[in-house]
Amino acid sequence: LSPDAPTRQDACDRVIAHQWLGIPIFAGVIWLVFSLSQAWVGPYLADLLVGWLEGFQEGAAGLTAGAHPLVQSLLVDGIIGGVLAVVGFLPLIMVMFFLLALLEDSGYMARVAVVMDRFFKKVGLSGRSVIPMIMSTACAIPGVMASRTIRDTRQRRTTAMLSPFMPCGAKLPVIALFSGVFFAGNAWVGTSMYLLGIGVILLSALIIRKITGDTSESYFIMELPDYRIPSLRRAAVAMLSRGKAFVVKAGTVILVSNALVHILQTFSWNFQTVGEGNPEASILASLAGPLAILFIPLGFGVWQFTAAAVTGFIAKENVVGTLAVTFSITSFFNLEELALAGEAGGVAAAFAIGPVAALAYLIFNLFTPPCFAAIGAMRTELASTKWTLGAVGFQLSMGYILAFLTYQGGTFLTTGGVGAAFLPGLLGVLILVGI
Repeated sequence: LSPDAPTRQDACDRVIAHQWLGIPIFAGVIWLVFSLSQAWVGPYLADLLVGWLEGFQEGAAGLTAGAHPLVQSLLVDGIIGGVLAVVGFLPLIMVMFFLLALLEDSGYMARVAVVMDRFFKKVGLSGRSVIPMIMSTACAIPGVMASRTIRDTRQRRTTAMLSPFMPCGAKLPVIALFSGVFFAGNAWVGTSMYLLGIGVILLSALIIRKITGDTSESYFIMELPDYRIPSLRRAAVAMLSRGKAFVVKAGTVILVSNALVHILQTFSWNFQTVGEGNPEASILASLAGPLAILFIPLGFGVWQFTAAAVTGFIAKENVVGTLAVTFSITSFFNLEELALAGEAGGVAAAFAIGPVAALAYLIFNLFTPPCFAAIGAMRTELASTKWTLGAVGFQLSMGYILAFLTYQGGTFLTTGGVGAAFLPGLLGVLILVGI
């Protein structure tokens, strides 16, 4: 064969890396990954783990039966219950990590970078920006740090600022919870969050380019690796490494956060215990209640959801743990149906919001600023207080606007009318857009 003769690799690239076919192929691949992790394989593995976790929690309750009720409640419901609610999603997340590692090892993810390169150039980003954003699907911190390879200062800062918009591993429990409870585990929810993340990045990059007045262009040269059969061993090692990091975070940051949330929910400001029938008198409710007013136009203006969103800035997994503690939910899984406990399990009824508001809440948590550690990484890479504050403000605004459009637009499509507090919310959105 001539050295210039097309190979099977070239034939595959003509389809997989095609400028038009590449996007629907990528969407199909991500849909398959979410189907396997959240609807087909993941729930069966979660069944085994959650059954053991519930047994552990019951055993802990038995061992502390003679302790003071407040101590037992803090230990069993606040600390153990909140942490185990998050850890229960570990099988779904590890299946997701395993599949993504297989895709990366096969050489496919490099083709995704090629497909997205031409779109990124149109909005003023470097083709090298694709790599940090792909890395951010595992964790936003290395994704942000990878932006330092971009030479142009504005493009490097824009990449570091926008990379956290890609759903990372910490956001997967939130995606799994709301897609499973309100949408019966439909894979389109998770898939659409990935595609929406790409769309938000492109739109945001265009906005930033207009604001900064940048007209520079960049060129991206990348040597594509050969297609190969992915290594199960390497994928397993990557899965276990990321799973270990998830468990460590659950046993440290999330444990402390859930304990603090439970204490704040248990006591009033005069340090009297709050009865189950009067949770609004708690310290947590009094702190989160005023902020909840801001979220009425988004469909989830109650203090429990507000508190969960705030603790999500510490670690996004905290959203799930805080919801479990504030709504007194011991498990989000229905072991009989091998799925997340939605309407049948009473979780959706406990949340007391509809699917449209649930989708808005999911989007709000995915597209507002990432965890504090990722914000710290952004501060390092941006090397500017002005850009850091601008980045956090931009991310807050983007999450709020997207959630508002989702709730109000979804309410209009499903009921023919707008949602609660439409006009105040619209005024707030216009102010954010103007800024």
